[in-house]
Amino acid sequence: MADLASTVRFLKDTFTTVSLNDLTEIVKASKIRKYEAGTLLLHQGEKETDVRILMSGLVRLYTMQSDGEEKTLAYMERGDHVASVQTVLRGEAGLFYAEVMEPIQCLQFDSKVMDELEKRNPRLQQFKVRGMERALDKMIDLVQFHILYKPEERFKVFAERHPKLLDRVSQKNLASMLGMTPVSLSRIKNRLKEEEND
Repeated sequence: MADLASTVRFLKDTFTTVSLNDLTEIVKASKIRKYEAGTLLLHQGEKETDVRILMSGLVRLYTMQSDGEEKTLAYMERGDHVASVQTVLRGEAGLFYAEVMEPIQCLQFDSKVMDELEKRNPRLQQFKVRGMERALDKMIDLVQFHILYKPEERFKVFAERHPKLLDRVSQKNLASMLGMTPVSLSRIKNRLKEEEND
């Protein structure tokens, strides 16, 4: 389990504009949690106010479509936030599930508690703003990823940006995220391997 000093250092790597004293205050108001693979951290349709910042492990965000099919949206890794943005910002039900794919350790806090801390120490708003900037940046990347690229290009871009994830995620979930069937993904991978060998 991480101690106070190492957790503050971890946050400082991400939240460079937030002072060490303010980060320490945030860590003291939070809990270090561990979750095993298969745990659902968020549930589509529910209001969950906890925010988790991943220190290790892997989480998959997905939606359940009306036909019962899961649609993988993204994978979250070290430094990423896992939260129901709709609940935290608007008080609305969440739009996706968050499933632990590999055991995680995270810094977890209730967004309502953080709101109270911000009232007493307005400098802590920098922490929220930086977290929202990171989340928005990730969302913009996801939208661009799906709009700008065709399925084969999506695979190439994903493989380039996240080479270590290729062996860590199931082909079914990866294909879902890329907007193709597992069979199409397999064909693309085989074709690219053949091109490499030529």
